[in-house]
Amino acid sequence: MNAIQADKLLPSKPTASLIEPSSLVIWLIAEPKWGKTAFFMNNPNCLLLAFEAGHKFQRGHKLVIDKWDQKGAAFKIWTDKEKVKHMTAMQAQRILMASKKFDFVAIDTVDMATKMCADFFCEAGRVEHISDLGDYGKGQDKGQNTPMRRFILSILKTGRGVGLISHSKIELLKFTSGEKARKECRLPGGVRYLCESQADIIMHGELGKKPAGERLRNRIVVCEGDMDTLAGNRTGAMLPERYIAKRNHQWSQFCRFFTDPNAADKAEALYRKSATPSLRRRK
Repeated sequence: MNAIQADKLLPSKPTASLIEPSSLVIWLIAEPKWGKTAFFMNNPNCLLLAFEAGHKFQRGHKLVIDKWDQKGAAFKIWTDKEKVKHMTAMQAQRILMASKKFDFVAIDTVDMATKMCADFFCEAGRVEHISDLGDYGKGQDKGQNTPMRRFILSILKTGRGVGLISHSKIELLKFTSGEKARKECRLPGGVRYLCESQADIIMHGELGKKPAGERLRNRIVVCEGDMDTLAGNRTGAMLPERYIAKRNHQWSQFCRFFTDPNAADKAEALYRKSATPSLRRRK
């Protein structure tokens, strides 16, 4: 191949990807019962891979994942009384790679998927902990980081968007000036790095005030991270720093930020109006 032939194969004009919410990797971190599953299930074309309980009262398309994989004989796919299919993660992976149905897949939760993955490889290797599968971190890579990376990337390669759901925790970070609390995730380091590197948007869910006459507290979505919270956005879309998620309309509200140039300002203004005086002065 000469230089002229090579030049023809290289881009001639700068391009930019169109931002379609259903094609993004969105990592949502929040405490239990915040409504993480409901956020993604509000997308009518989302398939939920339910690695743990918490999905039973959510209407939508689901596959329940009972095991990471099956050693020996194939795991028998079965259907429960609610007509939801149960299978292994590897069976779900093969089905998704062969099918074009659903344009978005939510993994609920990455925390339990990671544990299920580690448990499978520990059982297969006849060890009690993945660190026993190899020295100097090779065990975590073999029984956790590598299979989780392959699983998530295989779904992304189908062209689908992916919702990553994780539980939050308070992490104490040490600085020269002292310790500082930060809202983080509960994932082990290798899987956390995978999610952080692949995510187009990282959002953190918080509980807000209980509006007058309402039974439930507001669900706050944090899209802009700081020293207090793990969050961020690299899509270039105008997302609000913080906003109140609309109950039963979470996904359509989120998608509007990508089409309506005024939606983010309106949502953030509504949040600040409902927030406490200290939160109104965040900027």
